[in-house]
Amino acid sequence: MRQTIIDNGGQKHKGGRIWFTGKTWPDGCSEEWHEDMRFPIRSFPQQNLDQKHTYNIEDINDISKFLGISWQTSKDILFASTTTFIGLEWDLENRMVSLLEKKILKYHNAIAK
Repeated sequence: MRQTIIDNGGQKHKGGRIWFTGKTWPDGCSEEWHEDMRFPIRSFPQQNLDQKHTYNIEDINDISKFLGISWQTSKDILFASTTTFIGLEWDLENRMVSLLEKKILKYHNAIAK
């Protein structure tokens, strides 16, 4: 893929948009990538058989530490299809975002006053 991007002129830029062109499809349209495929994909071995992904939170923390990015591991959130973030309930499988019940009550009470 990297060589195809190089053969097609590398980075493209128009206005505020940057992309990298891949192969051309039979209809004349081209693949458009957000990266130039410069770095190979790394394989992270699964830690256990129940693990859904080839990486886990420890892998992310290890890479972050190596890059000098420090954050509190006590605030790590394990991988899940639903999670609470910035006061909203995110359901990735159903592609839904909703207010938490306590937020609904808070705003309902504020309106009712």
